[in-house]
Amino acid sequence: MITLPRRIHGLCGSLGGENLRIGIMLYRRLADVVVIIHCIVCVFFLFGAFLAWKYSWIALIHIPLAAWVSAAFILGWTCPLTPLENRLRKAAGSRGYEGSFVDHYLGWFLGMTPPADGELPCEIGRRNEIILGTFFCILTIVPYGAKLGQYHDAIWPPLKPTGPGAASGTVRAFHLAVQGATTLKCDRQSEE
Repeated sequence: MITLPRRIHGLCGSLGGENLRIGIMLYRRLADVVVIIHCIVCVFFLFGAFLAWKYSWIALIHIPLAAWVSAAFILGWTCPLTPLENRLRKAAGSRGYEGSFVDHYLGWFLGMTPPADGELPCEIGRRNEIILGTFFCILTIVPYGAKLGQYHDAIWPPLKPTGPGAASGTVRAFHLAVQGATTLKCDRQSEE
C-alpha cells in the first residue's frame, strides 16, 4: 500500500478511491512535464549558441542561461526544477531521487554506472561537476566567439547618414571610431 502525504488525502481521499488515483496520476504527469522541460532546457543550453548564429536575439536568452548553468555546476548549486520534480514525485507517492538531474538521468551517458545495490544514487562527484561546468562554459563561449562580428553589428549597427549635418566630420569620426581604428586610417588615406 502506498502511503500518501496528507495533502493528497485532503484533496482526493475524502472523494473516493477513483479520485485518489486521479490525484496521484496528476502529480506523476506534472513531474513528467517538469522532466521534459528540464530536458528542453538542457538541449537549449548545449546547442542554443549555434541557434543564436541564425537568430541573434536568442543570445539574449541563452547567455544568461548558460552562465547560470555553468555557475551551478562549478559552485554546486541545485537547479530549481530538480526539487520541483522531486516534490511532485513524492506527492504522487514515489520516493523521488537524491542528487541532481544529471546524476539521475544522464549518469549512464556520462560513463557512470549506478551502484550494485541500486539503492544509492549515482553521483558524478564534486570534482566532475567542476570539470563539467568548465567544459560547458567553454562549449558555450566558443560558438559566440566564432561569430563575434555578427554580435558587434547587432549591438552597434552601421550608421547611415540622414538629414542635414549627418555627414559632418564629428558624426563620421565617431562612427568610424566604433568600427575600428583601421577603418579610420584607410578612410583618411582615400580622402587625400
